[in-house]
Amino acid sequence: MAAPFPASFLNSLEKALAHRRAQGQLLHLNPPASELRLIDFGSNDSLNLRSSKFLHNAYVAQFSRLSNEDAFIGAGGSRIVDGSHRPVTELEADLARYHGAESALLFNSGYEANVAIYGTIPQKGDVIVTDEMIHASIRDGIKSGRAKRVLAFKHNNPTSLRAVLEDLIAESENIRTGRQMVFIALESAYSMEGDVSPLGAIITVAKQALPEKNVVVIIDEAHSTGLLGPGGCGYTSELGLQGEAVIQMHSYAKAPGAMGAVVLGPSIMKDFLSNYARSLMYSTGPTLPTVAAIRASMNVLRSAERDLRRTTLRSNMRFFHSTLATHAKWKQVQKRDILKIPTSTDPYHDHIPVVPIFTAEGRSFELKEYLAQKGFRTHAFTSPVVPVSEERIRLMMHVERTADEISALVDALMEWGAQKV
Repeated sequence: MAAPFPASFLNSLEKALAHRRAQGQLLHLNPPASELRLIDFGSNDSLNLRSSKFLHNAYVAQFSRLSNEDAFIGAGGSRIVDGSHRPVTELEADLARYHGAESALLFNSGYEANVAIYGTIPQKGDVIVTDEMIHASIRDGIKSGRAKRVLAFKHNNPTSLRAVLEDLIAESENIRTGRQMVFIALESAYSMEGDVSPLGAIITVAKQALPEKNVVVIIDEAHSTGLLGPGGCGYTSELGLQGEAVIQMHSYAKAPGAMGAVVLGPSIMKDFLSNYARSLMYSTGPTLPTVAAIRASMNVLRSAERDLRRTTLRSNMRFFHSTLATHAKWKQVQKRDILKIPTSTDPYHDHIPVVPIFTAEGRSFELKEYLAQKGFRTHAFTSPVVPVSEERIRLMMHVERTADEISALVDALMEWGAQKV
């Protein structure tokens, strides 16, 4: 049966898809590696909690308890209508204590949370200063907000940040005198780079450069939740900086293996977001399964099981890098300049399970397909997700990867790199 849509409408969609196809950037809705019978080096499930018996059993227990007390599945409405059920508000109070914050506001996803923060909190005349590598959800939030002055500093570079702030106060009396705010946007761990932000140095620079202290740091902790901090409560807590003017966003859908996200900050900010954040006001509230999943994840993360898994994950990261560095073909591949895999002396280098593998321009999707043929699931990223000159494969290390699997992956990378011209 022919589709009852105008040909001009369908043609316009096909034209846009053809353009992306011609650029080698056509995306697809993909099943997990397990359904494709591939070894997973792609998903964010680095602690392998998502399908573990530990999280499953904890979830069943939490859902059973909560559903006996509050017999609902769906939320019934947005948070400002009737979706703020007791299990949701109690979870928010526990999350605030868990992360060391004054208050917590639960969202369905990290994307919704970031759009709420940046689309609502910065006001007209305020300035947002971002790390140049911030996530797309932050950029989308900024675009929807009232603060139209957006500046960027070099990635993870406090000196660059200082220069940006000094130029800003030199030209803006409102910023210099503290009448308007500066919001600094960054991530704890960057999903494309695998490195962590120098949060302490950034806070110090901001305080020194802005004499009126009219600055708030907003940090996306999506890739550090579950991996850093006591009981997996994040990078801000790892550094003991909960008492600073820092708004945190944590996602529970990556290493924690659950779903949902939370925004942490002063209580008045929670009230403000509840009144002005459209992604909260016009979205159905969190469901009971979401609450149960987050509670289950928190319980596992605060147990010895999480400590064991994190130790294994770090060991796997170190094994990957040592296997690569000692591979017989690695020096040959390096000289050919077709693959670059950065190494680092950063103390958190093996804490974050992201390994960027830079390829020559136009080769990342080719490498992804080659690795899939060898049995490995990875993901390729090109512009606009990453700079044009820095396209890459992103590997995500996992707890359940064996030494043989990691060694086989390194062999496949070296084989591809050695045979390409």
